[in-house]
Amino acid sequence: MYSCDDGFLNDYHLVHLGAFALRGAALTMVEATAVAPEGRISPSDSGLWKSEHVPLHKRVVDFIHSVDGKAGIQLAHAGRKVGDGRRFGDRIPAECGNTDSDRLQASTYPPWHKADARSTAAESDGGWPTAVYGPSDQPYPGLNEVREMTVDDIRVLVHRFAQSARWADEAGYHVVEIHAAHGYLLHSECRAPISNTRTDEYGGSFENRARVLVEVFRAVRLNLPAEKPIFVRISCTDWIDGGWDLEQSVRLAAELKGLGADLIDCSSAGLDPAQKFDPFSGF
Repeated sequence: MYSCDDGFLNDYHLVHLGAFALRGAALTMVEATAVAPEGRISPSDSGLWKSEHVPLHKRVVDFIHSVDGKAGIQLAHAGRKVGDGRRFGDRIPAECGNTDSDRLQASTYPPWHKADARSTAAESDGGWPTAVYGPSDQPYPGLNEVREMTVDDIRVLVHRFAQSARWADEAGYHVVEIHAAHGYLLHSECRAPISNTRTDEYGGSFENRARVLVEVFRAVRLNLPAEKPIFVRISCTDWIDGGWDLEQSVRLAAELKGLGADLIDCSSAGLDPAQKFDPFSGF
């Protein structure tokens, strides 16, 4: 919720999340929490990439438990999609990093900065313009340049998810959810043929495009107690020609179930701003 400093939870999260549990929510899920500092959607997002983060996560979890609730955490990496604040209308104030440069930086400014096309944070504002990577060197439309991940990068990513899962367990979370939706790294990297144009073992066929998510899931499963549920959030369709679709989602869900997934959290879209869908009554 754009309230962290260096990924650390604080009083805001205790009040915000604790209020849901206090009012009877059976399961309260912590926001998308980065497994690496450069994996945050914004410089103010929550993190679980170092052991020092654990005590403040435990503080929130302990309160939720104290009112008979359960706590879950969503582990994430934003990948190539660092956000675009143009939808919020106005320009970034000068004190928030607004310049005349045409080059977009990583990551996103909080939405109350009312950003235009220059919505992503410069290094001077805590961003990471040289550490943006994705499945291929194709940027999210309108955002900053992307470096294609190497196989070693992918191995590091898998390790980071596994380590963050161990820390989540140490903090006392009842559920761990892997965020593989909305155009973030495990969506664009794993599945979407539009953004994943690799020709190695991580691109091309369905099996190859799903490989990173499968490797991440297996690593997370191995690093959590057998009785601890794992959810996986996916975008079931990209709402764009040539994108990920429902048929592939059903196939992926079956594979994840076979690996031990307890719940598939179904969402949609987020890969490309060209997405089109027709809302209807009850949509």
